[in-house]
Amino acid sequence: ELNTSGDDTAAWVSADGRRIYWQQNLVGNDDSKIWQADRARATEPFGNKMLIADGEQPTLTSDELQMVFIRRDATRNKRLYAASRKAVSDKFSSETELKQFGNNLSFNSPFISADGLSLFVNSRSTSGTAITDAVYNVSRRNSLADAWPPIVPFNIQWDAVAQKAPLTWIAMAPDELSFLATHELDVGQFRVLRFTRSRKTEPFEKYEYLSLPGMPVVYGRSPRYVAATRELFLTAPANYASANSLMEWRAGNHELWVIRYVNLSPTTTTAGSSTSTSRKPATVMLTP
Repeated sequence: ELNTSGDDTAAWVSADGRRIYWQQNLVGNDDSKIWQADRARATEPFGNKMLIADGEQPTLTSDELQMVFIRRDATRNKRLYAASRKAVSDKFSSETELKQFGNNLSFNSPFISADGLSLFVNSRSTSGTAITDAVYNVSRRNSLADAWPPIVPFNIQWDAVAQKAPLTWIAMAPDELSFLATHELDVGQFRVLRFTRSRKTEPFEKYEYLSLPGMPVVYGRSPRYVAATRELFLTAPANYASANSLMEWRAGNHELWVIRYVNLSPTTTTAGSSTSTSRKPATVMLTP
């Protein structure tokens, strides 16, 4: 109901599962657009598509009135912007670049926490550094009315050099005791991981590659779990069976997917464990 002949990627979904926001790039056009759509309930398709901004990788506050997203500068580096609106039926306006995050950085995978007070984002220097030099950051504010303060490093124990890729698409759980992410490229094969910790004062170092009954490996970028509807939204190639192939990802034609009947209940895990659900998951493309 949403995918086009171009690339449809980087979904962000409201906590009740009724609205979805995503990035769209049409064939032959480098300009990225951000769209939203809604539905009355999880059993219905999304509709009422509306163009709301120019940009990439949207992430929103829970009231859906503030958005952080990415725009490319003249040299194609990814810069962070914030925007706001008065109602969910409006387009976003009042766009401001978050220059306080740093002038010589390129950003990726922004994610606003459930309470709207923390912004997690990857960064790396624009001076030709390797992708494995990515830094995991957080900006924390006291209220939704406050501006985002400068970012500080966020403690995630991950050897990007050994793993041949940084973590991408970090999606933090509301209690900040777990997060989903993607391990890309040849070693990770675009598998989804889940990191956990026992207390917020601890670093993140324990992780698992996500495994579901009947689905031993879960592939995809931008994993977004909606507990209210038990859905896991992902970006993957149109041929999901080849979602572990770097060549398939480089070929384009990325689509929005959803895995239904997923239960990612809060738990403390160690590497190699799996997450259970009472019903076999079903992987469904959000078809045009």
